[in-house]
Amino acid sequence: MSQSNERELQLLRKHFLSLVSEESPIISRPLTDLFLLADCATGTLHLYDDEDKEISHVSVFAWAVSWTNFWKI
Repeated sequence: MSQSNERELQLLRKHFLSLVSEESPIISRPLTDLFLLADCATGTLHLYDDEDKEISHVSVFAWAVSWTNFWKI
């Protein structure tokens, strides 16, 4: 795995863990579903609960750069 991919995985892992951290959980009630939506134009991963309300989002800038470069090929 490349160093860039490892950084992105660490960022996502840290963000997901922060959702349920004991100190200040973002998710304070049980969820039956968690929906993920990747916005390739901005490199943002949005997380939604089972009522379609945004719980959080995290920017993965390498995704935006990769997607932009994809169309230049």
